[in-house]
Amino acid sequence: MIVAGADSLAHEKKVEVGVREAAKVQILSGVSPGEQVVIVGGVGLQDQAKVRIVKPGEKEAKDEKGGKEK
Repeated sequence: MIVAGADSLAHEKKVEVGVREAAKVQILSGVSPGEQVVIVGGVGLQDQAKVRIVKPGEKEAKDEKGGKEK
């Protein structure tokens, strides 16, 4: 699992999972309450990669060259 740290970096964490349902997974250990888990764009995201937290409904920012930020 990847969490977004206060340092704006991705941090890989090992978690223990419990019950799994169609769109839900119980996390038994490995993350703490309040940690922000990467749920979109995490495939291929490496540990220590720079991340930007986007609030629900917020539009994606453009980088200086006019493309989407990664």
